[in-house]
Amino acid sequence: MADNFKSLLGRKDVSYLDLARGAFGQSKKQKKKNRLGMAGLFLMDLWEANKLAKVNKNLQALDEQKVFEQAGVQKRWDAYSILIEDEKSFKKDSNYFYTQAESEFNRLNPDYDMTLQSQRDTRKQDIADNQKRLEEIHKEKLNTGNIDLKMTEKQFIKPFDDYYKSRKEDVMDPRNRSAVHQVLGMFGLGNKRRADLDEKIKTEKVFLEQRKNDLGYLINPDEITGKASIEVYRDPSMFTLTNNEAKLKVIQGIKDPVQQQQVLRSITEENISSTALENKIISQSINFNPEIAKAQQAGKTFDALYLQRESRDAIPTSGDDLISYRMQRQDYIDSQTGMGDETSREIRKIIYSIDQANKTGQPEEVIAGLQNQLNSFTTDKVRENFITTIIVSLADPLVEGKVNSMIEDDTNNINSEADYVESLLNRMYDTYLSVK
Repeated sequence: MADNFKSLLGRKDVSYLDLARGAFGQSKKQKKKNRLGMAGLFLMDLWEANKLAKVNKNLQALDEQKVFEQAGVQKRWDAYSILIEDEKSFKKDSNYFYTQAESEFNRLNPDYDMTLQSQRDTRKQDIADNQKRLEEIHKEKLNTGNIDLKMTEKQFIKPFDDYYKSRKEDVMDPRNRSAVHQVLGMFGLGNKRRADLDEKIKTEKVFLEQRKNDLGYLINPDEITGKASIEVYRDPSMFTLTNNEAKLKVIQGIKDPVQQQQVLRSITEENISSTALENKIISQSINFNPEIAKAQQAGKTFDALYLQRESRDAIPTSGDDLISYRMQRQDYIDSQTGMGDETSREIRKIIYSIDQANKTGQPEEVIAGLQNQLNSFTTDKVRENFITTIIVSLADPLVEGKVNSMIEDDTNNINSEADYVESLLNRMYDTYLSVK
């Protein structure tokens, strides 16, 4: 029976039940010995099952880690390959980065107008500055890392694949799967192979970490700031016109020959902004005299009412009283002559509030809030308010006298009332743009 039991131990087609029958069918002493052997086999089997479960769990964790890390490796390769292709293209065509800069400009400014020379010059300069910065960034990338222009994707990925292949071999080590091999390892069996694998994994990990650190800069966003960045041009008034371009625009826009010649004679600047040209056309074309006369009559009426209401003997000449008087006077003239409306009065109050806030050092958030209010109005409406303000100011005897003195003074460019209006309109518009 004992021999029969022993013969059962070496067969794979024998179950634990067969072994039990063989064990319990023997003598008492032999039965006890065999039962202990079976208990040992059972515990060994349980130990190995736990080890295999742990191996499977570690393999799953390793696969998840590999997927996560692979995304970063792929991202670096994509940046690496772009750098290689850029260098190859740049060697073939010295205008390679100019083409990229030009494409970026066209993307940001799809409907860019190149009618004016200043517009063409601005576009050319923007593209040239951006091209220069792109070339600088490219050279910095080449010089920073150990870049091999012949590198292929397979060569780039191989160290990563090798590392995780070794890691998988480590997880699948016989010691991790077999209780017997773990016990044998205690006596030195397989230790050299184990040590060689540990060293291999350590070396491969150091290489991967070094490459990760060395090439990390490739996935950082390119920093293009200042004049090297492409501007988005939305406001045509920022461009200047040459003297000939300005005159051509007047000839095309003004059909009345007398008005046209009057504006053309006033264009003496070598270069003039679109806004300044529009202000010139307005100031040189409009006959302000009838409007000023109406404003003067309304102003005289207000002065009489003001003195009576405030119980004053004279109009204030300084301080807050003067500011309050002028604001009230202009509002009255607006309402009586129809030159202004509630919107224009609101714009005037906001501009005045911004000026006062700057002079008195109000918090930035207060000034910003006022600027946002001003920005809610259209540019044309603001310009209309400026013109109304100028007309009303010319109805003031003090201002009228000042303007006449400026016209008589040969040391300035004010030769007529229209020149004064143009000069003041430009200054007011510049102030508006500075806070817009």
